[in-house]
Amino acid sequence: MHPRSVLRAVSVRAQPAGGFAIARPLAALGLNLDPFLMVDWFSGDTDPFGPHPHAGFSAVSWLLPSSVGRIRNRDTLGDDTYFGGGELHWFEAAQGAIHNETPDGVVDGLQIFVNLPLAHKHAPPRTYRAHHTDIPTVDVGLSFVRVVVGSAFGVTSPVVPRTPDIGLIDIELKGELQLPIPRSHNAFVVVTDGQGRVTVNGISDANAVALGHDGDAVVLEGRGHVVVFHGEPLNEPVFAAGPFVMGNRADLQDAILRYQRGDMGVLAPVDD
Repeated sequence: MHPRSVLRAVSVRAQPAGGFAIARPLAALGLNLDPFLMVDWFSGDTDPFGPHPHAGFSAVSWLLPSSVGRIRNRDTLGDDTYFGGGELHWFEAAQGAIHNETPDGVVDGLQIFVNLPLAHKHAPPRTYRAHHTDIPTVDVGLSFVRVVVGSAFGVTSPVVPRTPDIGLIDIELKGELQLPIPRSHNAFVVVTDGQGRVTVNGISDANAVALGHDGDAVVLEGRGHVVVFHGEPLNEPVFAAGPFVMGNRADLQDAILRYQRGDMGVLAPVDD
């Protein structure tokens, strides 16, 4: 395996947002890392957003294994369930729906916006999750790897989204680890614990690192917690307005109008 070069490396810090602390590593990197649209790295015990709509992409929540609290998810598809540390919730909004994620205790995690292919932007929305017992794990040397989405080290996640060929790999790093990544994939790494103790392809002073396409591996060294994202680019047009991401201006306007008409349903705030 040949390590990829580093396109950009930055250090991000969380900013207060309505009772939450949120850092945005993907925005800070400032690169098009299709099919990933946005990443919120969050911590807190309050709900800064309330019920809100999405259409045209997936809002994916990965609660870090160290998270003490859990999240209650509600949506206009009828889901009303909790997920906790080391668990994934995938809200595939597609043609449009409303959801609300409310902390129960202090939560630490990542919310990832994953674009949907044009062919699926008008599909019925769906919501699903992976319990911590569903997520395959593997020991690699002294490190412990959770294959949350995709495949790595001979194991494959049961999560099969409509956005194909993506990976989300959660790593408790102890020592050195080489993770293969297809050369065609966009890839970036978030060091959620261990900045200064974890090296990502030779970079140790950043907690968000975007990788080039000139190799087939990310090489991690040190001790800490790391999440690796990679995915085959969709290479499709993106028209975005707030919580809606469609493939052309007409579909974007249609999504906004459908939400305003109530076609995506109604979800009341959680009672105090």
